[in-house]
This record gives sequence, C-alpha cells and structure tokens, in this order.
Amino acid sequence: MSFKKELYEEIKNNLGAEEILSVINEAGVCVNISVNRKRGFSLPKEILKNKAVYEESRDFIDSNIKSGSINFLTEELEKDLKNIESLSRVKLARAQERSIATIKKGTGKGNSSKEDSVNGKFLFLEDFKVFLKEFESCKVSFYEKIDEISERWDDLMSDFIPKLEQTLIDLGMESGDVYEYLR
Repeated sequence: MSFKKELYEEIKNNLGAEEILSVINEAGVCVNISVNRKRGFSLPKEILKNKAVYEESRDFIDSNIKSGSINFLTEELEKDLKNIESLSRVKLARAQERSIATIKKGTGKGNSSKEDSVNGKFLFLEDFKVFLKEFESCKVSFYEKIDEISERWDDLMSDFIPKLEQTLIDLGMESGDVYEYLR
C-alpha cells in the first residue's frame, strides 16, 4: 500500500488530532504565499473630496492614486510586480490542485475540495518539490524587478515628487502642509 493510501486509511480510522498532525507532517506541508511590500500611502480624506483643476494633476491622479492611496511606482512597474505575484499564486494553486487530485484519488471521493485539504494549503511533498522549482522563477523575477526599481529609484522620485506636490496644492493643500505631509 502506498504512503498516501496509508495516510488516508489512518485518517479514516478516526485518529486523534495529534496523530493526524504527525501523519500530515510526514506526508507534506501547508503552503501559503504572502508578498509584503510598501504599496503607497494614504491621502487625507478632506483632500480626496476636491477635484483637480489642472490636467497634469488629473493625469497624475489617474495614474498614481487608487482608492485613496498614492502609489510611488509607475503603472507599468506596479503591473509587473502584480503579475509576478499572481503567477506565483497560480503556480501554488496548480500544486494544490495536484495534491487535491491525489486526495480524491486516494479517498474515492469525487467531491473533495480545497476544504478537504487543510484549507487548500496542504501539499504532498512531491507536489511541494515541484512547486518550489516552479516558484524559483517567480522569486528570481520579483527580485530582478526590485533591483530594477532600486536602480531607477532616484529618477522615479525626481519625476514623482514634483507632480505629487503640484497635485496636492491643486487639490487644495497649502504648500507648507504639503511639505509637512510628505515628511
């Protein structure tokens, strides 16, 4: 009998929580992806009520302000980072689907779902190893993009800061308040 079938048989025979966790630890891991990075800062709500007078300010708002938050990065760079994050989540979802398919096959349940596989986060070790190889390309792409942003940071900020200052003034902030706010 394969290890996966043994795992299922033990779980099916109503093992206690400690025993189930022990078996799961031998069979695989739980995986989740979390990408932590600064995604902008919030604007004062009273400023958001105002409408920009100048076209340059409206263009800046359209490209840099979403849901009351100002993004430092260009739309292109932000899109690139989001695409890498999405791709890594897709690769994880595929690995989780492979593990769920293994569970379905072992249990004979046609209705198994993510909920049956430790909140959809459980991967058998074989699936985890495949995922790690696939994820490595996402990780490399992400850090290459971060390096690109770091190299371009001074140019990005020299373009961004004057536009932000002018837009905040156009939206009704006093120039002294703008500089205080940006600190």
